Amino acid sequence: MNLIECPVCRNPNSPSATACPKCGHPLNSPAPAATPYASPPPAPPVPQRSNSGAFVGCTVVIVVVTFCIALLIGGGVLFYRLVNRQPLLPELQRSEASLIIGEWQFPNLPNRLEFMSDGTMREKSTLKSVDSTYELLGNGRMRTVSPGLFYGKNEQEWIIEFSSDGNSLTMTPNYLAGIPITLSRVR
Repeated sequence: MNLIECPVCRNPNSPSATACPKCGHPLNSPAPAATPYASPPPAPPVPQRSNSGAFVGCTVVIVVVTFCIALLIGGGVLFYRLVNRQPLLPELQRSEASLIIGEWQFPNLPNRLEFMSDGTMREKSTLKSVDSTYELLGNGRMRTVSPGLFYGKNEQEWIIEFSSDGNSLTMTPNYLAGIPITLSRVR
């Protein structure tokens, strides 16, 4: 006996069966045409976003906010000083200036060094006096500019670290191998 195969589920059936006992498909009718699966059209590609724009934007915001905070703090300090009629020269520099203004004697030499409140530094020796300028940089440092006395230069600039207790002044220049020189106040 020839068995009839169900065109849908491939179950073998007897030739007298009118429908497949397994899936119920009529056996005398042709197999249903396979409908092709209609796939949806491909989605358009999503443009890729660059994070560099967001990074730059965040960086700009951070810089602007930081600048505004600094401006507010600095402006507040300036406003406070102006309202309270305080000089704008920092207190540290004023206190450092009060420690060094005056005349100082070099050890074992007849030379003297005088710091004046107008920023003039005068070195007095037995032969002549030479005027230079000084500027306090804060934190025990000063910058001096002297006429060219050494090495034939026109002008020489030095950074000098200093400390003073009011009676002695220790200066460590960035020349002369950084050897400190201690001077004593002239009364």
